[in-house]
Amino acid sequence: VWKDAAGELHRDPAMRLTKDEAVFELDVGRMAMGRQTVACGLYADGERIGQAAVEFTRVAKVPDRHAWIDRHGRCIVDGKPFFPIGMYWNPLPRKIKDDPLTELDWFTNGPFNCVIHYEMMDRKRLDYCQSIGLKTLNGVDNKLRRCVTGRFNEPYSQEEARRILNERVADIKDHPALLGWYIGDEVDAGAIKFQRRLYQSVAAADDQHPIYGVQDRTYDLRPFADTMDVVGLDPYPIAQRPTSVVTTMFREGHAAVFSARPMWGVPQAFDWAWYRAKHEKIERFPTCAEMRSMNWQMIANGANGLFLFAFNCYFYPLCKDDWRPRFAVACEAAREVKRMSDVILSAEPAPKATPSTDQAVCRTWVKDGKAYLLVCNLSEKPLDVVVTLDSGAWKMDGTEVGTPATMAGPRKVAFYLDPIGVSLVRLAKEK
Repeated sequence: VWKDAAGELHRDPAMRLTKDEAVFELDVGRMAMGRQTVACGLYADGERIGQAAVEFTRVAKVPDRHAWIDRHGRCIVDGKPFFPIGMYWNPLPRKIKDDPLTELDWFTNGPFNCVIHYEMMDRKRLDYCQSIGLKTLNGVDNKLRRCVTGRFNEPYSQEEARRILNERVADIKDHPALLGWYIGDEVDAGAIKFQRRLYQSVAAADDQHPIYGVQDRTYDLRPFADTMDVVGLDPYPIAQRPTSVVTTMFREGHAAVFSARPMWGVPQAFDWAWYRAKHEKIERFPTCAEMRSMNWQMIANGANGLFLFAFNCYFYPLCKDDWRPRFAVACEAAREVKRMSDVILSAEPAPKATPSTDQAVCRTWVKDGKAYLLVCNLSEKPLDVVVTLDSGAWKMDGTEVGTPATMAGPRKVAFYLDPIGVSLVRLAKEK
């Protein structure tokens, strides 16, 4: 049920109805202007047995925003596409024991342009991040978050908490270092109504930035779809599961939210033994090949941003070994993503790619007349795979990441990939 520009209500049947979902397509150009409710009802024998609704806003012109998500799922900052590649961490120039460099020295020498904070930063801290070239995703302080949603009433009443939230957001929402808000971290499904209230409160206080949340599972992801503008997924497979769970999780994630939310990935850049005492013999830090596989699998499955977890855990008590070689591995894998970020963010029409086996996942782009084809081996064994493009005639023009490939025809590219191997090749048009 929806309202048109003349104020008339329309009741349209589903275009497709299965046991899992009902699919509708509405012409936004016919809908009423402004904020409204689009409702869906399920009927059996004339009786309504269920309903759901979403809020939708139609505007004559998309407002100018500091940061927002476009129809291609890209983050746009000050009018330009931006690929966020960062880590979880509170950036401070803290001294490292037996090291002439500070934590900040190490981090800013890496490829990262963003950080995620669990708490809300004040303007002074944001000024500092701006001065060292970092965008930030800011959290909402835990006590304030719980009181805003009405889950607890200490130390603030709900009314007082919302006033404080509005004041704090108003103080920093125009800051150039603010990329968005981080309001959900592996939230339990039992807290969904509180999470929805938090999203609505932050969105009402700041319509200039996207709101981000991360979940570690997909089976109950769908109810969270209206609590975040960008969905994050954190598989963390190393070392007890294969890296292919990244693709499985992202495919399930897209299905859970009907591909109606953009996704950013959270690659594992830590050792589970740093969190679990006496697990040193069964856990370890990811190898460079595993880091590369996680990063590029996420991108192959549509991620247009990566936030590695986590820089701060390198300084946890259970991290006994030298953390610096581990950080170097994370940086090495992230640098090749950063180098290709302009290609990843290209919105030029690209041919669709189909691999010859389900053991591979791929994604294509076109930029400045060149096609780019990414292929990831999901298996723990070497893989021969031929990828077929559905349009154009192409020739090999170079290898950007990983192993080279060869042409098996004007629309076919043949790869031989190492276990969990990655290849990103550049193709030129045949004359």
